[in-house]
Amino acid sequence: MERLKIAMLTTTFFPQVGGAEYQVKWLAEELAKRGHEVYLFTPYEANEFIDVNERGFPKNIALRKRGANSFSDASRMIYRFAKSIKRIKPDMVHAHYAFSAGFLAVITKPIHKAPVVITSHEEDIRVIKEIGYGMRLKWYRRLLINLSLKLCDAHVVVSDTMKKDALESGSKEKNYKPYIICMYH
Repeated sequence: MERLKIAMLTTTFFPQVGGAEYQVKWLAEELAKRGHEVYLFTPYEANEFIDVNERGFPKNIALRKRGANSFSDASRMIYRFAKSIKRIKPDMVHAHYAFSAGFLAVITKPIHKAPVVITSHEEDIRVIKEIGYGMRLKWYRRLLINLSLKLCDAHVVVSDTMKKDALESGSKEKNYKPYIICMYH
């Protein structure tokens, strides 16, 4: 089996807990168990929440600084990701959520030159106007999500019911992949 260098990027992680956070954690840990070098880029330092293998993977790289204002924080995230990704030279970049992780992955593609896979976990592409749900309700996020999905190499969604939302968000039919997770314990 070929061992890959995988940069995983998420804008939400532990201690905030939900389905997406567990999916990212378990995927990173399982890929590391299978021998891949996984670099997990999270908003804040999260080593205490990750089960690291004997080779030290997945490695956690925090992108944000607590208490920073939005502009300096965004600048820091871009700088830290670009600097780290240039050093790592990943075989692929896997971003969770089209905004903002997916956007960061596609705009830095000239630096890392790796294929970009974006996994949507619903909130980034689904819109339910009646209850004010969805990132695409704001015009600028809708624009950035659309751009991210047009520029990525593959778009994975966590349920097949999200296909319509994926295509409305800018995903290309040929890049669309339903993602079925099976957990065995």
